[in-house]
Amino acid sequence: MTAGTALYRCQALPPPWSPRTSTAAPLPLIIYGASSSLGCFAIKLARASNIHPILAICGSSSQYVSTLLHSSKGDTIIDYRPGIEAMKAAVKEALGPLEAFHALDAISANGTWVPLAQMVSPHGGQVSVVSGANAYNEAEIPEGVKIKYVYVGTAHYGAYVPTMPKQPADKEAVESAVEFAYVFFRYVTRLLAKGTFEGHPYIVVPGGLGGVEKGLQMLKAGESRGKKFVYRIDETEGLGDCEDFGDDE
Repeated sequence: MTAGTALYRCQALPPPWSPRTSTAAPLPLIIYGASSSLGCFAIKLARASNIHPILAICGSSSQYVSTLLHSSKGDTIIDYRPGIEAMKAAVKEALGPLEAFHALDAISANGTWVPLAQMVSPHGGQVSVVSGANAYNEAEIPEGVKIKYVYVGTAHYGAYVPTMPKQPADKEAVESAVEFAYVFFRYVTRLLAKGTFEGHPYIVVPGGLGGVEKGLQMLKAGESRGKKFVYRIDETEGLGDCEDFGDDE
């Protein structure tokens, strides 16, 4: 839902139920943190909307991301690890004569949106961010670039939390996010049923809740890259002895 809100609500890109034609001109999309679950879902939705080229910025967890991209349509992986200037140069090279007007910062921490804002067009470029803790008013952000905060809670409440530093310019427009969510969830369900959309890769950690410690150890060891951990609650040892936990006695 966060990815859908970022692409379709905040940046008005064509949704997957009304995709761009195969003859449409290239429409570059830059995704920072592409190997995160949010980044991967954004790639999958962009593909369903026929949005290309996709410039996927990520690091060591790029193996799964590479399976989602279409190099024939200009999609490419950009490594952020050589540094900000090298990353910006790689994005510029990948774009060639094209100009990017759309970007998603799937990390939105430690100022990651600032260099991303410098990669899109200074004449109407848009960057979607996902942390409500920032005002996104740094002087280094080009004047013509719009930073658009994505609050997935609007899908439920149709409004931002009043204490968030960045508030929507059009609060009435945010109210319709609930209607968008109604359509979006049902359409994604349809894609899942058809087998044309899939979730994020995952690892089932055995032992139910008893496996949480093992999962934390795997996370610390870097074994969760590109995957989510799933715990089956009914596998928790001793859970069957707690059937009457809701009784007053």
